[in-house]
Formats: sequence, structure tokens, C-alpha cells
Amino acid sequence: MQRYFFHSFPRRRAEDTRDEQIAKGLKIAASLLRNGLLLTPENYEIPILGKDGAVVDKLQAIQRRACFTELERMALPEHANLFGPISLAYEIANLRRLGALPVFYIPLQGSGDHLSGLASELLGGFVDANRLVAQLHAIRKHLANDTSLKLDYRGRSVTFNSENADVIRSFIDVLADGAACDLDATVTKLGCFISCFYPTENPQYTEPLHYYRQREWRIVGGAFTFEGQPYSIPATPEQVEELLGIDGTFFSKELSFAELKLGVGGTVTDTIARRSHFLAKIGALDVVGLASYLVTPDDSVIGGELREAFMARGVQVVKESEFCVGGT
Repeated sequence: MQRYFFHSFPRRRAEDTRDEQIAKGLKIAASLLRNGLLLTPENYEIPILGKDGAVVDKLQAIQRRACFTELERMALPEHANLFGPISLAYEIANLRRLGALPVFYIPLQGSGDHLSGLASELLGGFVDANRLVAQLHAIRKHLANDTSLKLDYRGRSVTFNSENADVIRSFIDVLADGAACDLDATVTKLGCFISCFYPTENPQYTEPLHYYRQREWRIVGGAFTFEGQPYSIPATPEQVEELLGIDGTFFSKELSFAELKLGVGGTVTDTIARRSHFLAKIGALDVVGLASYLVTPDDSVIGGELREAFMARGVQVVKESEFCVGGT
């Protein structure tokens, strides 16, 4: 039986009734047509454990992504019970055209026996490399507009005067040129790559390999372009209001985001809604229209206008029971 990538929504909160969950899902479906795939930011943290099992560091970032799970048709009902009753289904080759990446599942150290902690140590090296490049990038950005440099870290404050700053600026430029890399592009790529790590399981809450068995792929947002155009677009004020209308509790949550305008290490607090992105087009490719199906639960009623709008984009609208037996 053919397999698909499914983007299912919305997750049910404890206080939601089934009817409320489906009504919210239909609002999200309508938003998909107007705005494209929603890439939401979320706090992301994986602990890095030492040989004794203690946390020695962590991979921490704000990831901005849309999540998909690779399944055969018959597995969709169980998946939808957890992740949401409405699903956008993509053929595997088509989702890869959108830049989807498989999650890199990292086994956290368990017993500490032999090489069981190797993945955690390798991830620690990636974290170090990302921090180093990000720091160089932030310093160079700062020195583009300032003649001096002040760094605060580990309870210390180090100040470099204009002469020292000139040397640092030149050194970073020579370093990047010698490595034949663009720091802006490198930081963007590393930030996107960070969004694809996840633990194989959480020993406190799940059985071994629980997350690994979800076969998750992600479309990640980032400050990169395709054919000279931004890959994903920040939500407009109107789209922000729309998101708050769909789920004010979730989209009004605040996270801390890096803000280079505030200097090296600067951060700003903002809402999930205001920092969400939409992915509607990649060149001439219609991101939502590339989906094969919109699968709706049997106990839902999708309005004719919404159905016709999806069909007009080339997306078949089917009930879950019909879809799962392969009758479409």
C-alpha cells in the first residue's frame, strides 16, 4: 500500500471537546489555502550527557518548522488520534521537493557502557562549532556598525578599543575568506540543521525508541532564498491576528529570540504568532497545491466552499475511512 507524509492538526488540548478540535482544524485548513504551510517556532533542547550520565551541556535553539510523519494509509487513524484529526498528505517525492529533511534521532546516553554515549559526544562537538561560528558572525555584525567591542560572558566583561576592534574585524574577514564561506549563509545553514535533531526517546516519559519510531521529517524555516526570493515569509500583522483568532492561548505564548540589533548575545521576547513564518511558494511551485489529499475525520462536515477551494488547487478531499482503504 502506498505511503505518504502526513501533516496532521491540531493536537487536542485537555479542555477541548472533539467538536472544538475539529472546528479549529478546519480554520487551520482554510489558513493553509490563504497563507501556505505554517512554520511555528518552538523551544528546542536536547541534553548532552557525560560518561556518568550527568548533563554537561545542551543543544538549545528556537526551531521554526512544520512536521510530517511517513506512514501507510492504514496507520493514519492511530496517528491522527495523537497529532490531530485533519491531515494534509504528500507523496514522498513531492515533499522532498519542498526541502523536507528527516529528523536526526540522537540516542541519549543510557547506561554509559562502552560507546553508548558516542552520539551525545558528537552532538556536543556540533554544539561547540555552532556556538563558535554564531559568535564570530555576531561580532562581525556588531563591528559593521560600531568601532569598539564589549563582550560579557561567564561573569566577565572584556572591552576592545577601536584599534583592537579593527584587528578583530580584519581577522574575521580573512578567516571567512580563507575558508571560502559566507558567515551569514553558514549561520543560517547551521541553524536550520539544528532544527532537525531530536532524541530517540525521553527516558522519563517514553519507552525506548519512542520518538525514533515516529519517522518524522521537517520543513524548516530560515533566512535563505530560492531563485532570489525568500524561502519562508514572516507572518504579516494580519496573519498574526488570524493565528491568534485560531488559537490565542498557543500563539500568544512568548519565547526568547536572538536579536543582533541589540549587540552580541542580544535577545528579545516575542510571541509565537509574530515569529511564525509561512511557506506558500517555492518559485512557481504551489506548496499546498502539491499535496495529494486533505483527509478529514468521518465525524466532520467540511463546507462546500472549503472543499472546492482545495479541489481547485489539485488536492483531493476525502474522509478518513475512505482514504485508509485506498478507495480514492
